[in-house]
Amino acid sequence: MPLHSLPMAEVRLRSIEKQFPGGVHAVKACDLDISDGEFLVLVGPSGCGKSTLLRMIAGLEEPSGGSIHIGSRDVTHVDPADRDIAMVFQNYALYPHKSAKENMAFALRLRKVPKAERERRVIETAKMLGIEDLLNRKPGAMSGGQQQRVALGRAIVRDPACFLFDEPLSNLDAKMRNHTRSELRRLHKELQTTSVYVTHDQEEAMTLGDRVAVMKDGVMQQLGTPLEVYRNPANLFVASFIGTPAMNLMTGEVENTQAKLATGFQVTVPSAVEGPVTIGVRPQHFRVASANDDGAVSLTARLVEPLGDLADVHFEAADGSKILARLDAELAPTEGATCPIVIDRDRQHCFDSTGQRVD
Repeated sequence: MPLHSLPMAEVRLRSIEKQFPGGVHAVKACDLDISDGEFLVLVGPSGCGKSTLLRMIAGLEEPSGGSIHIGSRDVTHVDPADRDIAMVFQNYALYPHKSAKENMAFALRLRKVPKAERERRVIETAKMLGIEDLLNRKPGAMSGGQQQRVALGRAIVRDPACFLFDEPLSNLDAKMRNHTRSELRRLHKELQTTSVYVTHDQEEAMTLGDRVAVMKDGVMQQLGTPLEVYRNPANLFVASFIGTPAMNLMTGEVENTQAKLATGFQVTVPSAVEGPVTIGVRPQHFRVASANDDGAVSLTARLVEPLGDLADVHFEAADGSKILARLDAELAPTEGATCPIVIDRDRQHCFDSTGQRVD
């Protein structure tokens, strides 16, 4: 049973700006609509403005301009405690002298929620998170993963209109991070609370988000479902940032819809494209050429990394640039050998001289 007794709320940002003293423009004219019950992920490199944007939604940073609505309320200048949000931080921020149960119930005590109701919410949430046996422990007697679950429980018991997550998994090891990520997704499906999640980890963004907002230099570069952003990156930055391994970007010149690339490949591009061009190809969209393939280019394998049925092959092109291809392990060349490679033409991405995608 979900805990919610209050209606969920959408979050609307209109022309939100944040400029710090010294001229640092952390967030620039951001417009964003987050639907009721949606899990939206803000992703980008360090310094892109994602955490600043989250902190403005939380009320921990005052916007330099624009407005923030949660549900029907304009909360632009409302204190954090009155915004009906719950925030989960990277460092957990648990009281070390209080037990897990006391940490989870603390905000409810401040709001003068009756004791019986506090007990009900804490127990119900502890069962949901599988931490019933931790309720009497203090943070110092818990692992990092256990502390993170208590921090999540503290947020959930508040029954907020919106959850805000600021890189909550960064302090966990890889195994625990993957497990907690799955738990977060399960919890969101159960609670269906509007959630905004900040991370620099694009894999985390792709697996968690209903939609992903990719940010750079305070500007939202693209907003869409993980699959949309992966398959149709809006520009070179998104193309290079989203996807593991990273997309190969090859430059060239266009003549009569044919792009001759410095790596030796030649591909057909949209008729609207002229002059300098960049072609993006993900490593898994190269393959070893067969006798019937046109347009194959022989490349030298400098490093081969076995991955079981697949192998990551680091090639060197004629111009000296590097190309990474993820190939069938049985067809992959040995290190130092040359191998004919072709591009899956239906999966290439074309970017014009400004760096924008051209369909």
